[in-house]
Amino acid sequence: MEDNAMTGTVRGRTMVEGNGITRNIHNFKFLCGLVLWHDILFAINVVSKRLQGVDLDISGAMEQLDKAKSYLQSYRSEEGFQNVLKNEYKWAEELHTEAIFPPIQEYKSHRRSHFDYEAWDNPIKDPKQQFKVELFNQVLDCAIQSVE
Repeated sequence: MEDNAMTGTVRGRTMVEGNGITRNIHNFKFLCGLVLWHDILFAINVVSKRLQGVDLDISGAMEQLDKAKSYLQSYRSEEGFQNVLKNEYKWAEELHTEAIFPPIQEYKSHRRSHFDYEAWDNPIKDPKQQFKVELFNQVLDCAIQSVE
């Protein structure tokens, strides 16, 4: 983005892409996702190293998998979510990023109800709750299922 050797449309396109990437990286939601993935992958890496070892012990590997699963299940709690946010507030401060979730853009969709008993889903209005439901819980559910 700061390369002065580029000129013309290539420089303009590169600057636009660079600014977009920078803006997305400094997004609080993106940084929370990084903290979440770091914690998950750290737990999985321990099991992976054990499974790749030359002196593989199946019972020890199974025990390690159970520990990883237990860790992920306990992480998928309100306390785990608050820990992610707490760590993220520290990162946001270091990166001089505003520690708020971006507001939710509301889209109105008109869906026809085919049956009388169908109820409308209530959309999530809180951006923090939306992150928890749509990313935090889903990523952890997928990780837990993969370990199982």
